[in-house]
Amino acid sequence: MGCQITESRGRICKSLQGGLNKFYIFPFVQYTRSQIVRDGMTVTTFPATVLAEYEILDGANLTQTQDNQDGLKSYKQTVEIKLAQNQYLVDIENLLKKDVRIIIQDKNGKFRLLGAYNGVECTSIEYATGGGYSDLNGMTISFEATELEEALYLDEIPDNNFTVADYLLLEDGQFMLFENGSLIEL
Repeated sequence: MGCQITESRGRICKSLQGGLNKFYIFPFVQYTRSQIVRDGMTVTTFPATVLAEYEILDGANLTQTQDNQDGLKSYKQTVEIKLAQNQYLVDIENLLKKDVRIIIQDKNGKFRLLGAYNGVECTSIEYATGGGYSDLNGMTISFEATELEEALYLDEIPDNNFTVADYLLLEDGQFMLFENGSLIEL
């Protein structure tokens, strides 16, 4: 019998902005499905987690692509961010060696959790000095995740046991050290 289309869709008024406002990152820890409590597609409770917040430039975006390979439906979540200048205190290259989770806030105020169950992989880091005054002098970092569902929603940050860390002082490949003295193991 096949799937039936049950509704039509007319042209809707464009009232949403594209792009991302904020970017949060934290190490991937394997949790059981019962530890990430949800109501539909919204996370209601997540294990206590400290987030590192990054100031990003315009042009950051999230793309989700549904794939149906060999009968297995999955979502490829891709996010690309731009950071101004090389942030010398943080060894960004370590992202290429670690799985992480990412939370993004779009320009409409919605929070999404990427890599909720399988983690997110940093696929590339590109440094650029630019050739003109308005060109990017910084880096572009690309991340990719594959999940069985699209990125989950969060009501707000800080909440759901997410805490935004104080200023990140440094990262040595094993730990991230924050201004308040707390450490996050990578």
